[in-house]
Amino acid sequence: MAVVEMSGLTVVGPRSEVVRIARRLLVKGCFQPVPVDMVVADRDIRSRLKTKGENPWDELLEEMRCVWKSAGREIPEIRVYERSELPSYEEASSRVERISRRLQIWAGRGKVLASEEEELEAARIYVEALQKSGISGSDAFNTEILKIFAGNLSEDNYERLQEASAEVPLIVFPLKKSGNTMWIIVITVSGYLEGAEKLLDSVYFRNSPIEEVLKDADSDWKSYLDTRIEKHKRAISKLKEAAANYLDKNNRDLEELYSRVYCMKHVYDICRRRGQVGDLFVVSGWLPLSEIESVRKIVDEEAPETIIISESTEKTRTDLGRIPVLLKNLPFVKDFQDVVALYSMPLYNESDPSVFVAFTFCLFFGFMFGDVGHGLMIIAGAMFFEHKRLLSRSFASVLRFAGLSSVLFGFLYGSIFGNENLINGIWLSPLEDMQTLIQSSLVLGIAVISAGMIINISVRYRKKEFGKLFFDSSGVAGLVLYWLSVALAWSALAERALPVPSSLLIVFVLLLLGVIFFSDVLAIRLLKEKIEMESPVVHVFHVLHSLLSFLSNTVSFVRLAAFALNHVGLSLAVLMLSRMVTDLPGGSVITWIILIVGHLVIVTLEGLIVFIQTLRLEYYEFFSKFYTGGGNRFDPVTWEGGKKNR
Repeated sequence: MAVVEMSGLTVVGPRSEVVRIARRLLVKGCFQPVPVDMVVADRDIRSRLKTKGENPWDELLEEMRCVWKSAGREIPEIRVYERSELPSYEEASSRVERISRRLQIWAGRGKVLASEEEELEAARIYVEALQKSGISGSDAFNTEILKIFAGNLSEDNYERLQEASAEVPLIVFPLKKSGNTMWIIVITVSGYLEGAEKLLDSVYFRNSPIEEVLKDADSDWKSYLDTRIEKHKRAISKLKEAAANYLDKNNRDLEELYSRVYCMKHVYDICRRRGQVGDLFVVSGWLPLSEIESVRKIVDEEAPETIIISESTEKTRTDLGRIPVLLKNLPFVKDFQDVVALYSMPLYNESDPSVFVAFTFCLFFGFMFGDVGHGLMIIAGAMFFEHKRLLSRSFASVLRFAGLSSVLFGFLYGSIFGNENLINGIWLSPLEDMQTLIQSSLVLGIAVISAGMIINISVRYRKKEFGKLFFDSSGVAGLVLYWLSVALAWSALAERALPVPSSLLIVFVLLLLGVIFFSDVLAIRLLKEKIEMESPVVHVFHVLHSLLSFLSNTVSFVRLAAFALNHVGLSLAVLMLSRMVTDLPGGSVITWIILIVGHLVIVTLEGLIVFIQTLRLEYYEFFSKFYTGGGNRFDPVTWEGGKKNR
């Protein structure tokens, strides 16, 4: 349950065999390719390798999708071709071109008919406007004094044209609004014709050639236009029907070709960063170490002329860049990986804090937002928004666990929608046991900070950085200093004697402070480590900042008690406000409105604030003790074409 061990993999072999291996890797969804020039260090060899970036199968796949779009049908589901032969690009391109050529002719004819239909609709709007005004068509077209334009433009540009027409000899008559489009008539004098055309061009006015459309019509323009529009609609419908019939007739072959093109598109995503010398392909990337043997078996079975080279991360050259990080945890912990990723993915050689975050996140949230009713509301809201696909599965799961923690702490506090009279609290009442609540928050903070420092000690041990392990402010010296300081503070505040004389503890504290201030010198002299020392001024400020953070981080956990009290106060305010209106006319209805709205506000606004405060405690008080971050997420090429959620 941690960072998965990775391995570098390089495949060298004939094109046909490498493509077969890439297809099997695609189905497994476990391989992240890297540019081959990052793998080959020799410049002479690199200069001979040809590399390609763009994926030519993208265009073919989009053309295939247009086949179903043109018929108004849904794109079919993909069938996985794990072992059968796949087409070459030339073969697939030829077949797709033959299919799309016919559909493009139909689609092109459909666009022409749709454009003509729009012009006919514009003419009908224009004719209807003339008829309502009592003006004949001949009077409208046969005039030398006035020039009339009919057409459409966007609503925003229509307003601009209205403003501009106030200062020029131009009259704008709105005819019809369709969505964001305005159909209008524009009238100007012949002397201003050139200026009117420039103004209309500036607002993207689309002029409809009304006179050209109506030149073959008799006196009954409206009937003529209605007939032509109906014919165009029937023609467009028949074109769509022809595309649908073609799709139904050839559906099986088209779906098979689409699946094969889809497969080759994603196979090429694995091979696109390859190196190529003649027909020899070189593909390199990352995959989990546990998958190496299965890949070797695939190569033995299907690619006898191909060789694979696996390289452990310990021997990987630094010029390969950071090793991608894949986290593997239990289902409950897995949902909180995204909470860690919001801060940053861990480095490959770093500890994964997801397990600790999963438990402490729920603990912090429930501590601050403990209420049975509000917790159930959070759970219901998370399920609803996940069902509506407004929240991702992992984030909704985090909210459900947070809500469950609120329910559990609600029973501990004895609180249901802020009412503490319905059940007896198992642990304490935040208002009545305020001192215990604050003390508990501080104890929890001390435990979390100590855990962060212990994790840091284990990380330093794995990295064999023994100087930082023993002498650093977040190492053994800092941890002991922190515990001694806590013991002295507790003794002073509680006025209780320690089993060890306080003067002796103070001597130890001063000794540990000296160790931390001279940590680099001690690491060099005692442990013979070769480290680059900071300047004395920078080192002193760094140590002082670390020591002060002990105090600030610990005090910061008082917010757990503060927000628990705040939650109780808001809940009581809602209850008191609802009781104040019970004697008013319609008081029972107003009471329920206040209760419903009030609790919704508490769950949404205060819940959001508590969620943010929980993240703050994780990121600043806990992560600051050991976590570096900055890792790159493992992003394999998968059959679905996206990141594989492992």
